[in-house]
Amino acid sequence: LQLKKRCEELIQVGKETRDKFRGRPNRFKERRFTNKYKKMILDLEDELQVLNICYKRNQINPLIPWLQLFGGLGAAVITVSWWFQIIFEIFLKGLAGPYLSNVFLKLSDAFPLFGIVAYGVFAFYILICCVKVKYPCLVELCFLLYLT
Repeated sequence: LQLKKRCEELIQVGKETRDKFRGRPNRFKERRFTNKYKKMILDLEDELQVLNICYKRNQINPLIPWLQLFGGLGAAVITVSWWFQIIFEIFLKGLAGPYLSNVFLKLSDAFPLFGIVAYGVFAFYILICCVKVKYPCLVELCFLLYLT
């Protein structure tokens, strides 16, 4: 938007000064203005090239930030649910009951596929989290074994 606005301003200034120099020709002032005007146009073209490079490089898609937002919120909900499960089972020694098991059973009562899919999502999520945490440790272990 700023480039468009500046471009329109440059066009307007160019038309005004063209008309001004037609009425009273002054070669020195006209040449000086023309050089400044060319420099402003070249600066504008350079900014446009940088903007085009940024757009091509990032391949901006408006859905990606929204998907990342909702994916992050979903991951946060699953993480908090696992924390509650750990707190209820380990620290409260089963006083509150199996939290996630009850959730999966209630989802299965509503529609059997919901419970199965929810269980799969939670199991896959905890698997990915464990692999992500343990992978750097595994790489370091392999590297140390290779050195010895």
